[in-house]
Amino acid sequence: MTKFAIKVSDARQNNLKGISVEIPFGELVCITGVSGSGKSTLIEHCIFELAQHRHLALSGKMLPNFYEDGADTNELPFVSYIKQGVLSVSNRSVVGTALGIVQKLRQMIIPHTQVRDSHGNVLGPLNAHELVKWCQRHLPTARLSLVVCLEHMVLGPAARYIKPALQQFPDASFKVMDALTPYEHADQQPAEKYVKSVFRSHKDIYAVICNLKSDEDTRMSAVFNQAMAAYPDQNLILVVQSKDQTEIIHLTDALLSPVEAQLYYKPSEALLSFNSKAAISGRCPACDGTGRKSSVASEAVFGRNGLPIAAGGLALNFNANTGEYLYFAALCDEIRGVLGAQGEPLTVTWAKLKTETRNILISGSIESFQPLAANGKPKGKKKSFLGILQRIT
Repeated sequence: MTKFAIKVSDARQNNLKGISVEIPFGELVCITGVSGSGKSTLIEHCIFELAQHRHLALSGKMLPNFYEDGADTNELPFVSYIKQGVLSVSNRSVVGTALGIVQKLRQMIIPHTQVRDSHGNVLGPLNAHELVKWCQRHLPTARLSLVVCLEHMVLGPAARYIKPALQQFPDASFKVMDALTPYEHADQQPAEKYVKSVFRSHKDIYAVICNLKSDEDTRMSAVFNQAMAAYPDQNLILVVQSKDQTEIIHLTDALLSPVEAQLYYKPSEALLSFNSKAAISGRCPACDGTGRKSSVASEAVFGRNGLPIAAGGLALNFNANTGEYLYFAALCDEIRGVLGAQGEPLTVTWAKLKTETRNILISGSIESFQPLAANGKPKGKKKSFLGILQRIT
């Protein structure tokens, strides 16, 4: 028999009657036979399922024993099975994702990994003492907030999430935003604003447990331990505010080195993924996991025709009858909201805008603006402004 081969001996499932087979490596092998002769049983049950069971066991996970051990398969290698049918692919698909190999490798690697800092120190689970020391060393003047994500994609009454949080943290305030909106793009409000709310669209709810400084070590330790005990499965967040910058640190997955400002994270399937949309993942921020980076030249979008910026002045398809940009129905209202807040005329052209206003329109702002109709009256609720370049790329 060949040294490198898939070897199956005495297979006796379904229509197989003591079949032994050797499939050599490095060869394209076809298995043929009449209908019902056991081709699928040999491939799916005798080779694939047993191999899958064995390799998942290496990662600490076990599959239900949903087949009978009807074959001797001591020399099964890593096996990937592609079912009949059309592959569902996207611009992030590669051979490894189509075959399912990448996911299996992650499951095998994660239980056996260690995270070390640049000095070679193994980083262990985060605790209150390490968090306090790290903040005092690297964030001595920053304003800090401990926040817990109560739930994502909430529909219905908000009270079922807010009331239990108030029992644990009576002084907590809350942030509620449209699902998948960045945390910083919402205003902090007291519980009374949301406790009676019933959401008709998906919302994310965050509880701001407390605001503190790095030198409040005793208080920080106590609140951190209380939050970890009350919400062991929720995402605990440290919000760092310094000058005009806001940084979000996901403490649930974070590993902190006592001598480095660099953040490390626990190994996870998302962290080892190049295309995960999780907050902490291995996805490249430049290409968004596609391997290609696209950009838009701002001069190609803004101020080409001399029209008011909120009435067709962008190089986007504009419907003069509705007064809206195609595919961006609320954009004109939001632009007028920014213009009004900045003291600009609502009919101003790009060439006459102040530099500060231009920067907000191009890159966005976490500040909330009141959208305005063409007549200058408020329209809808206040919201942060998502930059125009972000909308079109």
